[in-house]
Amino acid sequence: LEAGGDGGRTDEPTLEVEAPEEISGTDALWDQLTSPPPGRAAGPPAFEAWGLSVGGRLYEPGLEEFLDGRERTPALVRQYRQWLSTQLLALRWLEDSPLMDDPAFRGRLRMRLIDAISEEVFRHEMQIEPVTEDEIRALYEERAEELASGERVHVSIILVSTEEEASAILTRLEAGETFADVASAESRHESRARGGDLDPFARGAFNSQFEEVAFSMSPGETQYAVTPAGTFVIRKLAHLHPAIPLLEDASPAIREELEILSLREARERAIEKMTRELEANDQVPFD
Repeated sequence: LEAGGDGGRTDEPTLEVEAPEEISGTDALWDQLTSPPPGRAAGPPAFEAWGLSVGGRLYEPGLEEFLDGRERTPALVRQYRQWLSTQLLALRWLEDSPLMDDPAFRGRLRMRLIDAISEEVFRHEMQIEPVTEDEIRALYEERAEELASGERVHVSIILVSTEEEASAILTRLEAGETFADVASAESRHESRARGGDLDPFARGAFNSQFEEVAFSMSPGETQYAVTPAGTFVIRKLAHLHPAIPLLEDASPAIREELEILSLREARERAIEKMTRELEANDQVPFD
């Protein structure tokens, strides 16, 4: 990536790469990627936007930028080398690819470059306010009713094909066989591996015929429901009424929501600040 009003072109393609001790003795692929072929003249930039260009064997590896303040270690240098090899491989391939003759592809590259630069500018200029525990608690209390889970039921089931089979199973259960044993042996539903047990669910999770029976039953009661999917023998284990989750359980989702809001507000402040500064110098690029 070279900066300059004319795309940053030079007469002789060069690539200056600091060769730290950790990556000395590079292999053939590395040498090919970081050294221009003998006698190869700098070709036209693969694409240009706002005075920035990529192409013509002009690359800036940027180890310090990759480290971004982290302590330089052999592991990070190896990670950097792997990353750079991949990036240079794609750019080297792109220079001679007919893909660059496609105006739509070149347009997408320009847009990606503009997006990447603008995001870095905003990230630098944004002053993001950290989310506090008081803010999380305040939103939690404000949304108590909204956070409450709906009415749910907990049941075990045995799925069979006909009402006759369901009646026979009810008879076996009345005779003393356990629901889990019969479900494991007879049910066509995947819950047979758990003795027929289903996780608690709210209305809308299953078809209406099944839910009408499940929600109308009393805990401990066993009935069957005829549905398009088959006949379900249902034993109701519990009826769970709406409940508000604990603050500690709701906090992660609330924090994420507040952090997204904080990021959006910081971006808006950065846009307003940059616009004011450009307007002060009569340099606003749009009306």
